Amino acid sequence: MEFCSSVILFFLTALVQCSDSVQIGFLLEEGGHDYIREAVNFIEEAINNRITTAYNECTFESIFGFVNYSDYEQIRTEVCKLVEAGAAVVIGPPRREFGQFIEPICRELGVAFIKYHWDPVMDSVADERNGGLSTINLFPTSQFSMLLDKLLSHWKWDYFTFVYTDKDDDHLEQYVHNTMRLSLISIWKGYIDPLIDSNHKIKEMYHRWRQSLRQQRITPFVSKCPVFLSHSEPMPFQRDFAYVFDAMITSCHLPQSERKARSCEATPFPYNNSDLVHMQPVRGLTGLLSFNANGERQENELQIWELGMDGTALNVTYEGFCVDLLDRLASSLHISYEISIVKDSKYGEPVSANASEWDGMIGEILRGEADMAVGPITVTARRLEVVDFTDPFLHVWTSSATATLATALLLTLIAVLSPSECPTEFSLLNSVWYLVCILLRAGSGYNCQSAAARFLSAIWWMFTLVLFAQYTANFAAVLTVDRKNMPFNSFEELGNQSDYKFGAILGGSTMQFFKYSRIETFRRLWEAMLNQTPTAFVEKNEDGVLRALQEKYVFLMESATLDYQVTQNCNLTRVGNVVLGSNGYSIAVPKGSKWREKLTRQILDLNEKGIIMMLKETWWKKRQQECESEPVEDRRALGIDHVKGLFVLLALGLGISLIISLSETFIYVFVMKAVPVKCAVLTIFT
Repeated sequence: MEFCSSVILFFLTALVQCSDSVQIGFLLEEGGHDYIREAVNFIEEAINNRITTAYNECTFESIFGFVNYSDYEQIRTEVCKLVEAGAAVVIGPPRREFGQFIEPICRELGVAFIKYHWDPVMDSVADERNGGLSTINLFPTSQFSMLLDKLLSHWKWDYFTFVYTDKDDDHLEQYVHNTMRLSLISIWKGYIDPLIDSNHKIKEMYHRWRQSLRQQRITPFVSKCPVFLSHSEPMPFQRDFAYVFDAMITSCHLPQSERKARSCEATPFPYNNSDLVHMQPVRGLTGLLSFNANGERQENELQIWELGMDGTALNVTYEGFCVDLLDRLASSLHISYEISIVKDSKYGEPVSANASEWDGMIGEILRGEADMAVGPITVTARRLEVVDFTDPFLHVWTSSATATLATALLLTLIAVLSPSECPTEFSLLNSVWYLVCILLRAGSGYNCQSAAARFLSAIWWMFTLVLFAQYTANFAAVLTVDRKNMPFNSFEELGNQSDYKFGAILGGSTMQFFKYSRIETFRRLWEAMLNQTPTAFVEKNEDGVLRALQEKYVFLMESATLDYQVTQNCNLTRVGNVVLGSNGYSIAVPKGSKWREKLTRQILDLNEKGIIMMLKETWWKKRQQECESEPVEDRRALGIDHVKGLFVLLALGLGISLIISLSETFIYVFVMKAVPVKCAVLTIFT
């Protein structure tokens, strides 16, 4: 407290001499403004007990009243109690909802009312018609309007967004249209759309920004005072402390009458702000305290903060596919997370011969600096040796192999259940061979006997027929693409030309693929990349894309990331469709982490529900740039989107086949009560 008192005296030396003891009534919200009462007691103690030559005749006596802003009668009763207790000045809480009730009561009683919140509907003419001005506003309302006018004229803005926190939207719109329209009509070309209901992210950014603003003016004053540091939410307290301090200082300079106790029933003495023009300006915590005859503040300093790309970052917000995926996982697992950008901007590769030390994202996991690595990080054999990966959330197309295996399993099950099929003939391996022969339109030597197996064979035959037709059509389209403007269309052609340089991300899975590949073509490309000057490798994807746009440079990258970059820039194109050994993007976690299974289950659930595909559509396609050139027909590899109807048909066929098989077995065993003869081979051995 000794330090706080000494600091407060530093500010008081700049103030002029005041009159004797002033009785001030404070109206505060019940349960919401206890910190203001604490601040008032602190200021009163500092001024009354640490008197300087500038304050040897000025002391304060504070009277408190607590009200609920929705109860007008309670507010009137509390104001009367303050007046009868001797309060010559009433200082209201920092909310306009209270001020609109307290102000007319004080005017009726002839008591000065000091407020320190922005009031966009302050009407001086109405006050004059009601018997004289009695309200003093420490917030520079008129200067605020003029400042907006000058700023809009200086910046020549045709449109702007007015962000505010006032809950009374009607009054604010009235202020915008009535107060500002006259000064803006000469430059206005559009309609003011106030941002009334901002979302959570905007609110979070606003509160962080407001905290930074408020700390700029009075941080040196409050940094070591225990009364400030004891509050867990100091944002409103710091600003309100400064305004309460200035309100109490202003009260010292108001004209005081000789009367002591008064009553609400007595005839009020008229009070008028006209004497404020003769008030000597006082330096307060929020600036110079000087007022006009209307009780409005003048000659005040207002700080202008510009938020832009080159300014100080007050809050960092990340967005993208991985952030949306993290939000979904955090919501499902009921966890919170904090994003930390990898320091060296690398994905991770060994930095020592024995692979004990890694850089990038993998290295931070091994060192315990991060719990998981999320991004376009691919699963490789070397990375699997040191960390665990969840199931990939972005896959290459393996649906056909999965469909083949599922159909073979069902065919084997039907052979076991059906009374007319031989299980040894349709074992799992034989079933796979049978389906592959249908796929290749060749004979297998096996013939189905049951209705279920024959129905399943027909569905599989139809599935493979349409799939082959679709693939053949797509393959023919790829072969007919005009390749006159393409300097190369394969890795062999890329290695044989000298006009274009090529490279990949330093330490990425693509670079490691070329580095450890045993295929002659890829080894030649790797040696060419090592011998390039300047270096063929870039630190991050953005650098590779920029280099491809500015130079004759081919950026080799993973399929999913490449697809995204192409959709974001019309000057980029994709050449070739070779998958360089990666089978998807996964989340990396430390070896043996308990989160691996939980994350994997949630990723599988999101995959089954189509949420991951929806997120990919959002960030890959819905945000793609609209190019002015003529649309080019997509001639890429056959994707799941082209044939997903076939897989739905196959799934229905599998289900129907199983139902037929179960029905056939039930009828044969329980209705006909016959013992099934599975096959001749089994009969011989029995």
